[in-house]
Amino acid sequence: MNPKRTHKNIWLLGLASLLNDISSEIIAPILPIIIKNLGGSGISIGLIGGVRDGLTHLLNLVFGILSDHHKKRNPFVFLGYLTSALFKGLFIFAQSWQHILLFVGLERIGKSIRTSPRDVIVAQSMPNAVGKSLGIISSFDNVGGTIGSIIIFLLLWLYKFDLNLLIILATSFSLLALIPLIFVTEPKPATITGDPVTWGPLPKAVKTFAIINSIFHFGGVNYMFLTLRVHDFSSIFSPIQNALLMYISFNAVHALCAAPFGILIDSLSRRICVIAGYLLYGLVMAGFWFAQTPPQFWFLFIAYGAALALTDTSQRAFAIELAPSSRQGTSIGMVYASIGIAQITGGTLCGFIWEYAAHEYIFIISVLAVAISAILLLFYKPTAKNLAQ
Repeated sequence: MNPKRTHKNIWLLGLASLLNDISSEIIAPILPIIIKNLGGSGISIGLIGGVRDGLTHLLNLVFGILSDHHKKRNPFVFLGYLTSALFKGLFIFAQSWQHILLFVGLERIGKSIRTSPRDVIVAQSMPNAVGKSLGIISSFDNVGGTIGSIIIFLLLWLYKFDLNLLIILATSFSLLALIPLIFVTEPKPATITGDPVTWGPLPKAVKTFAIINSIFHFGGVNYMFLTLRVHDFSSIFSPIQNALLMYISFNAVHALCAAPFGILIDSLSRRICVIAGYLLYGLVMAGFWFAQTPPQFWFLFIAYGAALALTDTSQRAFAIELAPSSRQGTSIGMVYASIGIAQITGGTLCGFIWEYAAHEYIFIISVLAVAISAILLLFYKPTAKNLAQ
């Protein structure tokens, strides 16, 4: 196969991701409003946001190890998408914010099952263009997110808000995402040496990067807080419509930037690209700290999309680069697990700060965490020795 030609697996997995993200983003932009309407506080939003993102990443390690151990990754990907689709339908039965917490956790287990195995299939389908391949998948993700956000905006703007209708629609898109997966072909698995179910076989470089990256994500601010930050600012639209339009712009920019950034990452040092992503994210959080007008928030949501496109793609490509092919699922899973712990603890802390202190403090903490992680990664350069350990 021509190495410059994109493997069919990338397009099929991208299409599945697009359809599933349409589903997820029909619900995600209005999730903080739903939580508040069901009696939730800032702490509730922080906890649910942390569980939504953090639990997913935490369990990625388990399924990354299992996929390395069993060699077959397609069954994990299919089961993950199916699990998300089935549990997403449970949102219909939510009567309190505690129900949302439970159902979000169950639904995100599906993402945990599929993410690490999927990323390895992507990497092994085009081993000479890992950044490009991951960037394409990320673009599909966010195109789907943009479409889903537009759907929810139009339904809120043109029709009376009906949560059950939205949940049924979201579940339908999740089920459609299963169809492209049938045609994905498994890349030839690498030979596995050593014990795949331990921390030990991973190179020291992977462990070090996981720790540094977790500091960055501890300071990450969940999108729900960014949505609440702009919720009360005036606009020609209602507060929720205004927040949704900004969310749509974020997803659109993320989709446009992910693939070009992926190509750039393949041609440059992936470590430097991760640092650049950190710094861009820190500048955006500093902007949210000081912003006061709708145009400022519009600009920041656009920059936020670019920052996440660079950070998400580069950190996955760097994690794959640091590990041998037989440990790539475990490596990605380890990095995701460290992110999960950081997001759960950091998200809960943000919730307490949002509820009991000045909202600006969460952005101060974010900027400090970004600065620390960028400095640590700048001075940490993986060597042949710690890549082999």
